[in-house]
Amino acid sequence: MGRGITAPFVDPALIDRPGRIDRAVELEPLGIVERRAVAVRILGDSQAARDIADQHVGSPASLVEVCCRRALEGLYAVPEVREPDADDLPVARAR
Repeated sequence: MGRGITAPFVDPALIDRPGRIDRAVELEPLGIVERRAVAVRILGDSQAARDIADQHVGSPASLVEVCCRRALEGLYAVPEVREPDADDLPVARAR
């Protein structure tokens, strides 16, 4: 492999091409403390952040995506709409 980069997870053809890859870093899976720190950073110190961090299995990027989706769901939540009943309708007054 060229340029002194050793990365068994990267195609050697990419490493040999100038300007494609300068550095290869392999990240270990996040532990529970790190997952909670990421989730709390995005969702705030909430039960939802703790639940997501405790249950998440996957890459750090997928954890960020799950947390961002949950944050957007909360931000753009549509309030529940109920059908009006008789009490909601104005009463017509006789003149």
